[in-house]
Amino acid sequence: MSETLQDIEDIVGFINADLYDKMADDGLEFLVSVCSCSYVRYVKFLGVQIWNSEDDYREWGESTQDYEPLEPYLRKEINKTLANLKGLVL
Repeated sequence: MSETLQDIEDIVGFINADLYDKMADDGLEFLVSVCSCSYVRYVKFLGVQIWNSEDDYREWGESTQDYEPLEPYLRKEINKTLANLKGLVL
């Protein structure tokens, strides 16, 4: 599936609403952002690019001839980023 910019913004909006609900009481605001540069779309979380339309690392389904849905993929990548940060010690 080739998501439109509006599709991506909608998906990111749902994810941001979930993030806000989970973190608002703690005063945290970790938002996912969408950037578009010409024909390439990027999704970033905490400054880390977690997806872009040119290098799409989602699973390809042979039976469906399509990539895995974007929303679950982004949520998985956000969780990976958070897990990597959890071990960070300064």
